[in-house]
Formats: sequence, C-alpha cells, structure tokens
Amino acid sequence: EGVTLRVRVKDYGDVEHDLNWERYFGTVEANAFEILSGAHTLPIFIGGDHSVTIPLFKAFCQRFEHKRVGYVQFDSHPDLADNFGGHPWSHANTARRNLEQANLTTHDLAFVGLRSYLTEEIDFHAKHPEIGWHTARSVYRRGIEAVAEDVVAQLGDVDVVYLSVDIDGLDPASAPGTGTPEHGGPSMRELLELVRILYERLPVR
Repeated sequence: EGVTLRVRVKDYGDVEHDLNWERYFGTVEANAFEILSGAHTLPIFIGGDHSVTIPLFKAFCQRFEHKRVGYVQFDSHPDLADNFGGHPWSHANTARRNLEQANLTTHDLAFVGLRSYLTEEIDFHAKHPEIGWHTARSVYRRGIEAVAEDVVAQLGDVDVVYLSVDIDGLDPASAPGTGTPEHGGPSMRELLELVRILYERLPVR
C-alpha cells in the first residue's frame, strides 16, 4: 500500500494441444525452461489440468539445478499417487512425479488445504512425516497466517520455491467450475493471504 511498482508484463501465449502426453510434456518443459532462463522474470504459468505442473516443475528444477528447491502445493488433494487410472502423469501424480527431481526432497515439500486422500497417499505421508501437511480444517481452526508461518519455517533454508495452486484447493463456492470439487476448503481471501505471506517471506520464483 502506498508503493508504486513499475512492472512489465509479457504474454508468451499458449502451448498447442497435443494428445501425445510425452511429446506435449516435453514441449511444455522446453518452453517453460526458456521463459525461466530470462533475467529478472517471475513466470506465472496457467494450466488447464494440474498435471501440467509435472513438466513445469521439471523445467524449474533444471533452471535451478544447483539450488535446493522448495515446493508448496495449495490443493485439496496431495497428488502423491504413483499411478492413477493406469497413468503415471495424471493430475493425481503431480507431487509424486515432482519428488523424482534431484533437488526436491520430502523435507522441502509442503501442502496447504488438503481434505481428500487416497489410501496410498496416506501411507506415503505416514512414511514421510517431515512433509508439510496442512489440512483445510487446520486452516479453519488455526488461521491461514499461522499455517503460512509454518510453511515459511519449514522452507526457510531453501534457495528457491515453486508455488503451485490447484483450483480445487479453494472451496467450491469460490471456484465451482473445477472437475474435482471438495467441500470445506479455504476461501479466496485465505488463498490471497497465503500467497502474500509466502511471496514476502520465501524466495518464490
């Protein structure tokens, strides 16, 4: 408030649709890496399906290959399934695939807004309790500021942070168009506060 910022915005356009997933993900990754390699840029990638985070995050880790990477996912689901519907690259596999990148560990992974799980995901979290696991109920009971502070404390030592926002992380009252609605989620106001705090306190890139 009371601060004038001079910001230049560039629209890089869309990536053409391609029903060959491997080829499509490769195209997304290559385009994202080129954009991330620009000086003084803060890219905002807008997807359709949340699985697009898989090639985007891969490009991010390549761009910062010698850095310790933190990953925050605002979502109603942890997306930790190894295979979903016979597919390793679905929207239910996002975080699991991201953990295959060498510069992300479970110690630097945090979720906010969780409220729906597969048994496989619960078992994975039980084996890795170091993961930041903040449910929608925790946001409601403790407040988004307290949850955000926990994320900041967890990721305080990382070099760069990738923030991923799945639209179904919001309560369906705020985003009714999602294909995977889960009741009882955080509000748009709470998401804005989370983003504000994380951008102020962490090296979100």
